[in-house]
Amino acid sequence: MVPKFFVVLSCLVIGVICTISEYEEKITQKFIYVEIVLLIFFASEYVIRVWSAGCRAKFKGLTGRIKFMKTPISMIDVFVVLASSVVIGFHISGRISSANPVMAASPALRIIRFFQILRMLHVDRKAHSWKLLLNVAYLHRIELITTMYMGFIVLIITSYLVYLAERDYIFDGSKQFESYADALWFGIVTVATIGYGDRVPHTWAGKIVTACLSMIGIAFFSLPAGILGSGFALHVQQKEKQKLYHKQYPAAAQLIQTAWRMYATSRTQHDNATWRLYKLIDPHFGDRATSRSYHSAMLERRSAAQNCNDQSVSDHSPLTSRIEGEQLPEKFKQAIRVMRRMKFFVARRKFQEARKPNDMSEIVKQTAEDNQTLMIRLKDLQRKLDSTLGYVPASRDNILLSRSNNNSFASQARIKRSPSQSRTGQITVLEHLQTFNERLTVVEQQMNSMATILKRIDDRMSQFSGS
Repeated sequence: MVPKFFVVLSCLVIGVICTISEYEEKITQKFIYVEIVLLIFFASEYVIRVWSAGCRAKFKGLTGRIKFMKTPISMIDVFVVLASSVVIGFHISGRISSANPVMAASPALRIIRFFQILRMLHVDRKAHSWKLLLNVAYLHRIELITTMYMGFIVLIITSYLVYLAERDYIFDGSKQFESYADALWFGIVTVATIGYGDRVPHTWAGKIVTACLSMIGIAFFSLPAGILGSGFALHVQQKEKQKLYHKQYPAAAQLIQTAWRMYATSRTQHDNATWRLYKLIDPHFGDRATSRSYHSAMLERRSAAQNCNDQSVSDHSPLTSRIEGEQLPEKFKQAIRVMRRMKFFVARRKFQEARKPNDMSEIVKQTAEDNQTLMIRLKDLQRKLDSTLGYVPASRDNILLSRSNNNSFASQARIKRSPSQSRTGQITVLEHLQTFNERLTVVEQQMNSMATILKRIDDRMSQFSGS
């Protein structure tokens, strides 16, 4: 496509130079052969395109090729070839008839040469640019229609006000705004920021209205450019997302396939269809198999399509034999399981790489989502830990109370929860410790009571023995 673009661009440059009167005669005589070569090039391309159009089903046969010749781009090709042929024919006939052929044929050449500009359409034969522009304009048609409508309303009203303010003013013996059409032309030139200067308001009322038209009208008429620009940016971003999603489809399919095959070859599954994908090669077939002894127990994986195509051959071949799950040795099963697990890990890694964003905005968005997910998990973990240890977050009233009492310990973000304040109704670790502490206190009191009783008994025994 790039060489063709330069060829078409060179044709356009030559056509522009040929219209300059100083170089027209010299360049036209020298570049007539270039025109002939380009004519042969475009004509040959057109013939080859018509001949190769039969590769598509709707353009097969003579009827299909005629249908292809009726397409817009083919009609443009025919028109360009005919225009170039007429230009070259004028040059050749003029050269034969007179000594100055360029001037003799220049009026007709200048008219027909204009149509050679259609060669630029060869750069985009499939009209992707036009389709993209029409698609963006159709998606944002409501915004475009609204802005254009408001802009034209402002243009019509302000132009009429300028006409009312300037219609009676005479400058250099003539009126610059003789009709409403002159005011509309002035408004269009002002809004387009061209400013030819052929008509200028002279009254203060006209100048004020023109200033309002310049500010409001230009603001409305510049909005479609921003709308189309944002539409193109969104379209390109959507295309990039689609490309990213299309890259994920094969990786996801491979991941699902490897995950299922790893699950099917696990010890808990006893499906013979899983092991039918493999075949054992007979180690005692010919000299070639004997010389390569390591093939005696080799397993070869076969795809489903290959099994369907080669079923009749494999069933009767002396080389291979179908095996069931029970016939396969255990060491081969272990090797297959390891292989399946390795393929699953590789497929999972490829899928994770395919899901990685390639745009900075997508990376920032994914990072923000990951941080938000991490914060949610941390809060959930903190809540579970608080529930387990028997702490609750400090309420606003408790914090204010702690600040008023200047209690530094109570101003922390956690306050002990009593057993009656349990939200879930389950016994927490702190409640266990409190219960254990209470029981130890009761045991200590009982031990103290027993020690007191024993001391009294000892005193009485001492008094009794002394008496």
